[in-house]
Amino acid sequence: GAGVDLLSHQSGQVGSEDEINVMFVGSYRDNEVDSDHPVARVLRKLALDKTVNVTNISLSRFTLDILDEMLSDSLCMPIRRVRSLSHLVMQKTDGQPLHVIEFVQALTMDNLLTHSFARGWEWDADSIDICPMTDSVAELFSYKLQRLPKGVLLGLQILSCFGSQIDKHVIRFVANYDGENSVDITAAIDVALGKGLVEQAAQLVSFSHDMIQKAAIDSIPSHDIIPLLHKLAASLIKNASAVGESDSVLFVVVDLINRIGSDATSCPKQRMQYADLNLRAGTKSINVPDFVAAATYAECGITFLGADSWEIHYDVNLQLHEVAVLSHSVLSHFSSQHGNRDQLKKRIDAIFEHAKDFSDKFKTHCVWIKLLSMTDLAMAIEESLKALNQLGEPLDLTDIDYNAVCDELAKLKEQFSGEREKKLLSKNHLTDCNKERAMQVLASLGVYYHQRRSFLGAYVACQMMKITMTYGHCEYSAFGAAAFAGALVNTLDDIDEGSAWGQSTLSLMNLYDKEALMSSIYGLLYGVVFIWKEPFQLQLEPLAQSIRSSFAKGEIEFAVINTITYVGRSFFSGKNIRVLIGEVEALARQHGNLFCNISSSDSSDKPVCNPLIQLHLTMAYNTLHDLQGATDTPEEEVSSPLEKVIFSNNDDIIKDTIETERYGALHLVLAYQAIKSFMLREMDNALRYTNLYIEHFVTKDLNMKY
Repeated sequence: GAGVDLLSHQSGQVGSEDEINVMFVGSYRDNEVDSDHPVARVLRKLALDKTVNVTNISLSRFTLDILDEMLSDSLCMPIRRVRSLSHLVMQKTDGQPLHVIEFVQALTMDNLLTHSFARGWEWDADSIDICPMTDSVAELFSYKLQRLPKGVLLGLQILSCFGSQIDKHVIRFVANYDGENSVDITAAIDVALGKGLVEQAAQLVSFSHDMIQKAAIDSIPSHDIIPLLHKLAASLIKNASAVGESDSVLFVVVDLINRIGSDATSCPKQRMQYADLNLRAGTKSINVPDFVAAATYAECGITFLGADSWEIHYDVNLQLHEVAVLSHSVLSHFSSQHGNRDQLKKRIDAIFEHAKDFSDKFKTHCVWIKLLSMTDLAMAIEESLKALNQLGEPLDLTDIDYNAVCDELAKLKEQFSGEREKKLLSKNHLTDCNKERAMQVLASLGVYYHQRRSFLGAYVACQMMKITMTYGHCEYSAFGAAAFAGALVNTLDDIDEGSAWGQSTLSLMNLYDKEALMSSIYGLLYGVVFIWKEPFQLQLEPLAQSIRSSFAKGEIEFAVINTITYVGRSFFSGKNIRVLIGEVEALARQHGNLFCNISSSDSSDKPVCNPLIQLHLTMAYNTLHDLQGATDTPEEEVSSPLEKVIFSNNDDIIKDTIETERYGALHLVLAYQAIKSFMLREMDNALRYTNLYIEHFVTKDLNMKY
């Protein structure tokens, strides 16, 4: 559940410079958790994590001696006198603690274990011996519930429909769920409190044990459960809406209606209402983000609409499919949840088939291009350029070479000089939808060119700033401004002007959701621009923030770029090698846990990262271990998450990146190797790597795209 996901997410998190310790305490029944269970997988990952201390405490069944002591203490009798009872209880419960407690309580309720002032505690051994042996604690609870008055049992059955815990305001909304035939739920809770079946804390009512909740819901006759869920959902929707609190109970309502299912909902109006509620829940889940829940809500909403409903309910159908596409794309390609890729393709195809125009296809088109960029960057760039044509912002690159980009940058720098920040912030908000969509495509295109280390990324930044200054700014303008600042520094070597633009970008971010923009912008500002004006060490915490933000939002491209930048800047700032090795391992593990690209059939606990991040982390890992030296290896070897790598050394990476023209990776690995060679006084190697750098990044024809 959510707790397991949280633990998995927290494992290997890169934190701030200030150490923060968190203690998690959890429990599970080992007979219900096999080696493939999510809990078991998370525990194995935690055990491999150097930053986490795991303590396992096994709570075994009662032995006969312990049971003797417990009954002796409870009944205030000598051990020798309770031994016969202990043997009977052990025979019936197998020493399971909760089972023992409930069984002894059941004996008192059935008057098989009685107390009198004259003789103290007594029990009927023969009657206990012939008591039916229950298969589980749930069966004991079931017997206990059946002894309750009918109204109290029905009240608990209603509570059980909402799970093991329910808020009192939800109880108030469903109090009149069946009109005059409604049971008094509050009175039932009072009786259950007295019997220890439920507990109450502030506004929450909880079952004392999840087995009680299970026994209560299992006691509802199968032919009554769906009508009861319908009544509860209808009452909750009506009464919450009447007081303007429908959002506060949205997920409770959606859980009820999805358990009802589309097959048991025949009314067209009701099906439409249920689909719309799932859409609202799915949209809210993406904003959290919780892509697993969002995908579930979207798929349930689509089933309520039916396969042939596009013409009748076009808008809701389109939005549900968009939520499904976004959620499945994250889960299928960027997450350890291993989403359904066939379902993703099905939903994408449905949108492309039924969408009325390109604007309705746009969100899905962007997701599709993002997926395409993971396997075929050139095709992703080509499709992005086609999208710009559709949006009325064509980007003609036919005659654009390095000199042309430099000229464009210099011209815009001069044009926007002076009160740059005032000019930028005084612009109105961009209202043209197609212009804003074009800005979104240009932002992605800039990332793709950055991955290829192409100067065309600078040209894209110029186009974004021209649109912003002409038509107004939007949230993507902040990315454009950051990219423009980076281009001024990297391409024109104008550090002062680039830094000034970087400060203007931070001001522009304040007009929008700064936290949401952090993942896409901080890597550029603190990894490329500000490092030339301020100490490297001051840039590391903002870069770490950008990584955390990328993970939280499920933004794979920025998670990769920000991680690469953070590791590189940490290395060049002189961070302690052993500390940095630990961070590289943690980041590799985090990428593998959240953004792995492996099939669900892979049973290994060691994640296989996205190929691009694996390539960059491997070169950093190799360099750091070479510098650390074999004699400085920790005594206790811990399995590294980077063991599943394609390349065993950085020279292999250099050869591959030259052959495949991955110049961004080549640029970084040559820097690592040259610096390492200088540090180890291997001057021949230092010269060799420096010459390779000059060959590929200095003397090549400037008309090349990289």
